[in-house]
Amino acid sequence: MHIMSKLDNKDTLIKHFPVPMESSFPVNVPYINRLHYSPKRPIESRMHYHDSTEIGICRCGSGVFYIGNQVCPFSAGDVIVVSPGTIHIAHSDQQIAGWQFIDIDYSCLANKLPPGCADLAGNFNGVITKENNSKIATLIDFLLQEFADTKPYMESAVLHYAGQLAIELARRSSESLKGLDNPAQFREISPAIFYVSNFYNTNVTIKQLAGLCNLSVSSFRRAFVAATGETPFNYLYQVRIKTAIALLKESEFSISEIAGLVGYNSLSSFNRHFIKFVGVPPRTIRQAQKT
Repeated sequence: MHIMSKLDNKDTLIKHFPVPMESSFPVNVPYINRLHYSPKRPIESRMHYHDSTEIGICRCGSGVFYIGNQVCPFSAGDVIVVSPGTIHIAHSDQQIAGWQFIDIDYSCLANKLPPGCADLAGNFNGVITKENNSKIATLIDFLLQEFADTKPYMESAVLHYAGQLAIELARRSSESLKGLDNPAQFREISPAIFYVSNFYNTNVTIKQLAGLCNLSVSSFRRAFVAATGETPFNYLYQVRIKTAIALLKESEFSISEIAGLVGYNSLSSFNRHFIKFVGVPPRTIRQAQKT
């Protein structure tokens, strides 16, 4: 969800977090000597956005990243990319997720990159899984090591690796999440999105969500579909199922235990929704992790 205005106040659910950077060195690493941990509940943090591209690599744990109106499961080794102005928030599942992040202002690197590359890289959003990101993960590690070592020519090396990351993201532009450009509609329903991200495993009602947004039920349904492309319940089910995917991949919980953890009272309902949204039963995802 690309945010056009940077107006913000202490009461809003959506926070603007600017990352100060020099135009001559538009790369920042907020935590070089420790990991940043995603909370188990997003209520412990806030939906937010930056002016720069945020690239993160998950070092441990798993969970779900909310990028605009998209719900993206992640696990250790995956890389997350969030473009400037895109609302996002993450939560861990039962295994707290630890991250290392890099912020890059690709608009400042445009004249050092092939034509159009900075735009493609700067508009990329999504999770690049560990099975498909070896080169990107290596570039991230090289860049982070430069910040850790601070050897001579560090800034030149960092800009080189940031440029290489831009090229790799530009090459993958077709993999970027689509449909993230309804800022006004998303702000209107953001209280409901925030609530679902925290309490997806409880008995959520449409009336309850509509009330959080100060809308009638009918107006809320229309606004929700306009912002997300999904009905409220379909969105809720996707959050549950994608959280379940992370648990199936990374935890030792049984499938029936996972069904309960993500809000299902019966295994049959869980299996039915899982097949509907994923195309295969949950045991297929679990078995794939063992091969």
